[in-house]
Amino acid sequence: MSSNGPPQDQPNGEGTSKWLGEGSAVFLALVAFGLLVIAGFSWHAWNGGILAFGSMAAGAALMVGALFGFVFGIPRSLQGDPSTLKDGQVQGQLYSANTNLEQISDWLTKILVGVGLTQLAQIPTLIRTLGEGLGPGLGDNTAARGFGIVLSLYFVVTGFLGGYLSTRIVLPGLFRLADLPSLIRASVQKEVQDQGSVDANAVTMIDRFLSGASAGPPDQSQLDAAVKSASPLAKVQIFQMARTTLKLALDAGDKARLERVIPVFKALIAADSADEFHRNHAQLAMALQEIVQPDWAQSELELSKAIQVRDRRKLRGWRTYEARRARARIQLQEDKELIQADLVTATKDPRGKQEIIKYQEITAWLTQNGLTLDDPIGTSTSPPPPTSTTGPVK
Repeated sequence: MSSNGPPQDQPNGEGTSKWLGEGSAVFLALVAFGLLVIAGFSWHAWNGGILAFGSMAAGAALMVGALFGFVFGIPRSLQGDPSTLKDGQVQGQLYSANTNLEQISDWLTKILVGVGLTQLAQIPTLIRTLGEGLGPGLGDNTAARGFGIVLSLYFVVTGFLGGYLSTRIVLPGLFRLADLPSLIRASVQKEVQDQGSVDANAVTMIDRFLSGASAGPPDQSQLDAAVKSASPLAKVQIFQMARTTLKLALDAGDKARLERVIPVFKALIAADSADEFHRNHAQLAMALQEIVQPDWAQSELELSKAIQVRDRRKLRGWRTYEARRARARIQLQEDKELIQADLVTATKDPRGKQEIIKYQEITAWLTQNGLTLDDPIGTSTSPPPPTSTTGPVK
């Protein structure tokens, strides 16, 4: 079909509606004109039976033409030939224009050339036979027979054009609409399968990296890309793997293994563009404090970020973050007031107190500053009682 035909990718769009509206107007105008001619012919003969018979003959010819137009206009499915589909076309254009009309035209041309012009002599005979069959109902005269032939040809052609164009414009959209549920289901299944493959690759990469089984371990950019492409459920699994590895490394004192969890937590943080998960920052800070050469400055920054995310989301608990940040600030010799503020917040939570006791640096700092775990800011220290100079009261 010509590229100027009705659009195929917008079966219910503005372009299709315009084509359908204009085509329907032309089709109705042709039918109305034919009926007016029949009415005029019957009025000339003053015979109502001619009007009825002519209308029925016109309707029959119209239906025959429309049937052929429908057959020629049925769209051809592209599902059986995947090679003809382009990327993204599965959901857009499942059907193309039927080329039967062009094929029949080619066949007729070959038949005419092969058989010869002698067979064309039968066509006038068939046309005369049609006229003789319709003639009695239209007045039974020479004019009636001729009128019957013209009437039949006119409405067959009109019906063919109407049936072909309406089928060509409307039916592809209806077919696509009928196929939409299965297309959506197939698309979702494909996305799930693709995402499952991505998740499996990401989890496998992280697992081999954490266990030290990778012959050529991936760099930070590769880890970032793998975690970012993983689904939320896979990211949770990766976090649990890194967290478990961190705990086992801390229990075993395995510093080399601690070094391996740091890039994984960094990848999880890079994938969390909305800053929704505070535990990634907290776990990274814990690892940074326990490696061979602790990075106290970066650990403080990560804990501050974890606290910020926690407070923004109004989450209760997790006061161990302040205890760990106080430890980092003690190592960095920061202001006493900042350290005390962290310790006050941490001591409000039993788990925060346990975290403080666990770190020798914090308990030593408290002792050095004359403070206690129950009173990290020294508010309970009272001045000695004044010496009385008047003697005992009698």
